[in-house]
Amino acid sequence: MNVIVVGVDGSDHSLAALRYALSLARDGDAVVRVVTAWHVPSLTYAAGVVTGDLAAELEEAATQAQEDALTAAASATDGLTVQRSVQEGDAGHVLVAESESADMLVVGSHGHGEIGELVLGSASHYCCRHARCPVVVIPHGALVVS
Repeated sequence: MNVIVVGVDGSDHSLAALRYALSLARDGDAVVRVVTAWHVPSLTYAAGVVTGDLAAELEEAATQAQEDALTAAASATDGLTVQRSVQEGDAGHVLVAESESADMLVVGSHGHGEIGELVLGSASHYCCRHARCPVVVIPHGALVVS
């Protein structure tokens, strides 16, 4: 295995996904590409309150969430090559695009349930349907120890 892409958004389930990806990378001597997506919610545009400052703040928050996750999993990164990517866009689309050249994509599941996913959408479901590499979904509530 050469490249493992993992989605990180600052949530506990994404931290579990990160720890799992790092453990796989250690076992397979792979590069881990940590990807965090951010976007300005569409309702914000409709309300006419989007400013350059808001976009910058959201990007900064995404960068900080990624940094915090990597800090929390720091002991598991020793000796591994970890690449970082923070991009504007829908999480599912960004992760699928990043996984085009990967051997595996690892994501966490929010655990909204079937109805919640219909209303809110699901990046993990989108990735499972559209990624061209194997996708590992860490279920809501799973504890992954690195």
